[in-house]
Amino acid sequence: MDSGEAMKVFLTGATGFLGRFVAKRLLNDGHEVFCLVRDKEKAQKVLDERGTLVLGRLEDMESYVEVLSRCDAVVHVAGLIKARSREEFFRVNADGTKALVERTKDGKRFIYVSSIAAQGPCPKKEERPENLVEMPLTAYGKSKLEGEKAVLRHARRLRVSILRPPIIYGPFDEEFSKVFVVAGKLGILPCVNKNQVVSMIYVEDCAMAIALLLNQDNTPRLIYTCDDGGIHTWEGIASTLEKALGRGVILLPTPRFLAVLGAGAWELWGKIFSVPVVMSTDKVKEALADFWIAGNSKLKQDVGFVPSTSLLDGFKRTVEWLKEDGRL
Repeated sequence: MDSGEAMKVFLTGATGFLGRFVAKRLLNDGHEVFCLVRDKEKAQKVLDERGTLVLGRLEDMESYVEVLSRCDAVVHVAGLIKARSREEFFRVNADGTKALVERTKDGKRFIYVSSIAAQGPCPKKEERPENLVEMPLTAYGKSKLEGEKAVLRHARRLRVSILRPPIIYGPFDEEFSKVFVVAGKLGILPCVNKNQVVSMIYVEDCAMAIALLLNQDNTPRLIYTCDDGGIHTWEGIASTLEKALGRGVILLPTPRFLAVLGAGAWELWGKIFSVPVVMSTDKVKEALADFWIAGNSKLKQDVGFVPSTSLLDGFKRTVEWLKEDGRL
């Protein structure tokens, strides 16, 4: 049932890639949005002035608990996609989520943005069955699954919905956008498993999915996935990149041993300089799995989600932003 009412929403991760789009969408929907931010100066540059900034840190509950108590709903987007250690992933993605949900008062709406990494790859080239046991492959995926479990433990006293997006791309992304830059400058798309198929979603469509969940008083299911409705091969992605970039892009299969070697080198570099890196030997496990399919049928059925951005249109918008930003 659609609540149809404006709410006071407590939003985490508002200055991040997805979070800034979620903030904008919720404000446009008429909600009053309270954005938990660490850096006020950065937040003022990237966020809509209609939002209210709450200066604090997720792990410092006293910095936000009073504002949290006055809000009708929580949208928890904040999380680490790269970290210096397994412990850091769990401290933020699992423990941080646990602390937030525990301090949320009874009866509130709680939306947790998890990841398809929390459920693990699909056994077939189709949407993953709901009753299949989650088998995340990486520390990141395992930490997001622990965050889900922390939220689900409060499902009886809170109105909970969890969203597991696949690869999210679009303007202001600092990770998948590297694929565009490499393809644009070198004309190649490195790929560890050329037979892999993946789901993807444009960032504004992911923000829309979150907003649709929030606008329901409750949902018949606890966990949802979202995507753009397509099942994408890396050959298809390379072809779409060609059209968006206006130049040839060659799919470059990377031998497994080279991928592991390169990822290990990145890991070592990160440890030496204490810098978090996305590419790791852990991440190679995900790259080798054949099927990473999210699907959106349940989200469409329950909240009316229909993605509005095709892969080509999304790629074109991302390329346009990268050119404006001087990276292409």
